[in-house]
Amino acid sequence: MITFAAAGAQRTLSMSDRYEQRFGGSVDATVAQSTGAPRTAELEGLASVDRVHSITFTFGALVRPDGDFANAIVFYGASDTFEAFGSRIVRGRSPHAVDEFAVSVDFLETNDARIGDRFRLVTLTQEQGDTSGFDTPPDEIAGPTIEATIVGAFAGPADLNEGAVSLALFPPSLADLGDVGISATQHTVGLVDGAGQTQLRSELDNLPDSDEFGIEPAEIVPLHVRSSVAARGQGIAILTVVLAGAALIVVGQLLSRQVRLDDEERRTLRSLGATRRQLVADPTVRAVARVLPAVAAAGLIAYLASGRFPLGFTDVVEPTPGVRLETVHLWAPLLWSLLILGWVAVSMTGFGRDRVPRTVPLAERVARSASDARQSTALRFAFSRGGAKGVGGSVAVPMIGLAAVTATFVASMIFGSTIDRLLDESWRYGAFDVVVGQGGQQLDAATMEKLSSDERVVSLIKATSVVGSVDSSAIDLLGFEVVRGGFDPIMFDGRPPSSGDEVMLGRLTAQDHGLVVGDQLSVRSAGGDIDLTVSGIGVISGAGGGDGVGEGGMVTAAGLKRLDPDVDFSSALVNVRPDSSIAAMEAGLDGVAFAPPEPPASISTLGHITGLPHAIAAVLAALALLGIGHHLMTSIRHRHRDFGVIRSLGADRRWVATVVRWQTVLWASAVVSAAVPIGVVSGRLIARAFVDRTGALSDPAVPVWELASGSVILIALAGVVSFVPARRVRRIAVAAALREE
Repeated sequence: MITFAAAGAQRTLSMSDRYEQRFGGSVDATVAQSTGAPRTAELEGLASVDRVHSITFTFGALVRPDGDFANAIVFYGASDTFEAFGSRIVRGRSPHAVDEFAVSVDFLETNDARIGDRFRLVTLTQEQGDTSGFDTPPDEIAGPTIEATIVGAFAGPADLNEGAVSLALFPPSLADLGDVGISATQHTVGLVDGAGQTQLRSELDNLPDSDEFGIEPAEIVPLHVRSSVAARGQGIAILTVVLAGAALIVVGQLLSRQVRLDDEERRTLRSLGATRRQLVADPTVRAVARVLPAVAAAGLIAYLASGRFPLGFTDVVEPTPGVRLETVHLWAPLLWSLLILGWVAVSMTGFGRDRVPRTVPLAERVARSASDARQSTALRFAFSRGGAKGVGGSVAVPMIGLAAVTATFVASMIFGSTIDRLLDESWRYGAFDVVVGQGGQQLDAATMEKLSSDERVVSLIKATSVVGSVDSSAIDLLGFEVVRGGFDPIMFDGRPPSSGDEVMLGRLTAQDHGLVVGDQLSVRSAGGDIDLTVSGIGVISGAGGGDGVGEGGMVTAAGLKRLDPDVDFSSALVNVRPDSSIAAMEAGLDGVAFAPPEPPASISTLGHITGLPHAIAAVLAALALLGIGHHLMTSIRHRHRDFGVIRSLGADRRWVATVVRWQTVLWASAVVSAAVPIGVVSGRLIARAFVDRTGALSDPAVPVWELASGSVILIALAGVVSFVPARRVRRIAVAAALREE
């Protein structure tokens, strides 16, 4: 199982790189074209460009057989664009004729559709798309209309970005139907040897209407998807390491007992001249005969079962599903065998040596002052070696090991709680309660008047995004204007912009460009080359097309007009009173787009890993209890003589059973007391570092009540576990325990 899990972790951690190597090897950059017909031929003519693949998004919609609109984005492109954009056909085939189309896998699920089903495609004309967009009334749609059949389904990492929105791909011949409205085009570009994005940007600037183009690094596997997959792989790896450590202790101790020479055998061999080294080598060699066949079988079985990975959402990032040979299948069994044999050899080295029983000084002082003899005895037993010669093994080693397991359990709880809180409290990533008009055209005055006069509205901000270029990278800049209330974005440094020549940047964008508060940012946009001063670094609200959070920037209304003199506000960001009914507000806005904002992709993908920290915490809690029980059983086995002496002095069975239970509670309490502070510190550091990668507010959640109750429950369960060894102690025969005396 451990080799299987380790190989699964390796496979998961390598998925993103392997996927990009297979499907993105010919892609160096992504060029976004914001308006107009696809300019693929012009891009192919640039000196730095080797190849171009394009997909064009249309003002089109699919109508289901029942007459309702399907929730899907319609675009067209050649069949070979799938791999260039990181997707692949997983069912059926690519579309060839104009009346055929392929859909993303989630389209089939959300629309209860199958390959072979027919849908009606309706489109807007270019004029309708430019003026009213998807707010065009259905009875006024004037673009070409056709009946089309689903012939295939595709999947890829980018599907994890889309949330509830599905995709539908038609062949390029869709453009030949007539006046099909186009909203945007995205090109993947392979560059010639020696060319870079800076050269590409320079050549694009020499084309007519160069402000239509924005450049971004090629992202076959988006960064946040890569982070989610990596987090899943790291979680499996952590779980594997914890299980391996626990298994090493258990298997090592069991095997050591099986091959260990008893006292009579040792005395006989020593009388025949055997050295201490030979007495260690003999059982170690016998352990090899048990270990090697087992670890060889482990590698083979783990390889044959490797098709069970990937797990969950990561299957869309696996380029070669099925059985796969990982290097872990080869070296993990070898490493495992060496660790086991090393454990056996070390344990054999120390076996038979007399040790002086030692008690922790603090425990001894507390034991002497205890009023109850059972408690003082339990303290000494909990924190000293067992047996008359101290042969019961170390107390510190199992305590450190279990404290590490318990600390990891605490850290997992903090990490999981932090992610859960981030997903539940949208203000932490800059979201508002409601977005009005997102994706539409200019907000009309009547809608704004209703919102600004509504007493349920706490704050109202007009907003829209424009795309600019910084060096060779595209950047989304959100322009805002406060209509009512205030706007206090989360700030990490500096302040929000207050004039047209200032910008607030997201944390990730500032890091990518090496900018701090006070630096100058040069942006190329529709308004020309604009210089902006970085006034602050904070969390960017997503609206008007930008994801926000840690990406992009925010400018004032004056700054927005500098970047694009022709732009109009298309969205309203609204915060409402806690007791307000959003549905009632929507009813009074006459069909204007009105809904809580969808979490940006960098946040929504975190939902794929929310269960993992809690699963790890559950496994670690179980391992901690097993470890406590194992330590207790070992301690009691080495203290048979001690309990025999106590019984011979008049202690009854109930008295010694109580000692065992107190020993367990005291030892578990010491482990938890040492582990919780370490787990809190490490959990906060891990959670903060992880959330920082999204650009959101990284304020780790420490679930105090959960940790306190979890600690109490763990100690209480340890007390329950103690009933089994306590029962064994009650059955100890005094004569048998003292027969060596």
